[in-house]
Amino acid sequence: MFTSAREISELNIKHYCHLLEIEKDPAVRRTIEGLLGKERASLAKLQAPVSTRRASELQPSRANEMD
Repeated sequence: MFTSAREISELNIKHYCHLLEIEKDPAVRRTIEGLLGKERASLAKLQAPVSTRRASELQPSRANEMD
C-alpha cells in the first residue's frame, strides 16, 4: 500500500493538533506549534497547482531515496 506525501502531511497535522490539546508545558507546546506550522506549509506546497511549483519541489530528494 502506498501512502502519498499529502496523506502523511495530513496525518502529521492531525497528530500535532491532538498533542496541542493535551500538552500543558509551554516549551513543548512551542515546539509542537513550530512543527505544526512547518507541516501546514509543506501541505500547502503539495496542494499548490503543479504549474506554480519549482522543478526542485517536483523531484524526490536524495535523502528520501535512502529510506
